[in-house]
Amino acid sequence: METIIPYIGKLMQNLNIDESILDAYYNLTPQPATRDKISDSYVGRLNWFNNPFQYCVFDSYPLKHHYELLEVKIQDGYFTKKQIDKEEINFYLKEYSKGFKIGHDNFENDIVKTKSILFDDNTDYSRTIFDFATGSLFKGSGYPESYGGNKHILSGWFEAGKEQGYFYKAWYIILSHSSRFEKYFKKEKETSENEFIEHFIYGVECLYEMDIKANCIKTLRENPNLKNEHEFRDWFFAWFKAKYDFVNIEPEKGNRRIDLKIEDNIIGKKIIEFKGWWNDDKNKIIDQLTNYMTEFDKSGYVFMINKLSRGKRGDIVQKYENLISSSELNFVSWEEIPHKDTDYKYYKSTHMYFGREKVIYHLIFRLNK
Repeated sequence: METIIPYIGKLMQNLNIDESILDAYYNLTPQPATRDKISDSYVGRLNWFNNPFQYCVFDSYPLKHHYELLEVKIQDGYFTKKQIDKEEINFYLKEYSKGFKIGHDNFENDIVKTKSILFDDNTDYSRTIFDFATGSLFKGSGYPESYGGNKHILSGWFEAGKEQGYFYKAWYIILSHSSRFEKYFKKEKETSENEFIEHFIYGVECLYEMDIKANCIKTLRENPNLKNEHEFRDWFFAWFKAKYDFVNIEPEKGNRRIDLKIEDNIIGKKIIEFKGWWNDDKNKIIDQLTNYMTEFDKSGYVFMINKLSRGKRGDIVQKYENLISSSELNFVSWEEIPHKDTDYKYYKSTHMYFGREKVIYHLIFRLNK
């Protein structure tokens, strides 16, 4: 009896799948950069819009962008120029599907290396499955072309389909037994968060080294009465733009504007508010930042510029903590975090808004030596 491949998309109805797993799942295929590229009726997370396995081709489920690239090549006459007609393409698509079904049905035996129940009392193969699904072992290549050895140019599609079948089954198992895999995905996501903070702090370090060679520092040093943060925001716009997919300066959020928003398939969305200690509304910084955040955003960032001279008056950390720990800001906790083996420290505060915990990271930049 022929195997019927279950559609992975139906598993999205499970509301208990941890968002760290869903982030990794939807990251398997490119997502839209902005909402103007999608229907107004979609109100979910932007990076959860495209289903990675939304196409069914002769009962196989290739990755979305792999199949769309193939369709573009077909429409552009790429294969026609190589004297490959539609009938041949369909033949090898069916070969891909045969391989896909074999890979799907034999994933446990061929990859997990067991014939026993996947999750029994004695052995847990979840790490092997996680590694395969997140790319440590899977080397899929879409619809490859073969040359030499008198092989047909599309003859590699059977093996490619088999690899894709393994990959699909790995993700089906993960989404079906998500609680068994949360620890791996959460750790991976935590690593991404830490990497973003490390890159942010590295930017701070570079600013200190540049000193007045950086216009944002030079302008405020030469104009002590000037009060603006936008040059620091602009400097970090270029800094983050060199590393991440999408970085926007002051994009609109309702009737408010966000200082800096970063969106990337690996780190997700990051919102940074730039604020000078001289601002009279600095006591509202948490409310401002959390208003920019949706229920899907758990963390945000504050870059606080301190241009007071060194000394007791210039040390704003305790004053800043007192300001942030106000009960009016739904304060929960404050933590000082040393940066590796340096004297630089950044800070982490936790707040409760509408029953949801929000984490804010604070980086203080001392303008004057």
